[in-house]
Amino acid sequence: MKRAVLVGLLAWSAASGQVKFTQFPGRIAVEIDGKPFTDFYFGPDTPKPYLHPLRSASGVIVTRRYPMEKIPGETVDHTHHRGL
Repeated sequence: MKRAVLVGLLAWSAASGQVKFTQFPGRIAVEIDGKPFTDFYFGPDTPKPYLHPLRSASGVIVTRRYPMEKIPGETVDHTHHRGL
């Protein structure tokens, strides 16, 4: 699954610009043209791998932040949904 997501990101981003992957414990940060795009979370503490947050080309976060982050005014339902 991890490889399929990363291959999909590579294929999509090849036409978009320079892509950089930086691995950290439990996550891989993805940048496009030097700007943050998403982080890919995985590992033994993560029941299912997920992408969070996802940003548009202009940098706007397009996914909800809960339950990974608590943002004032954002609903706190669906605790089992983590990114994409």
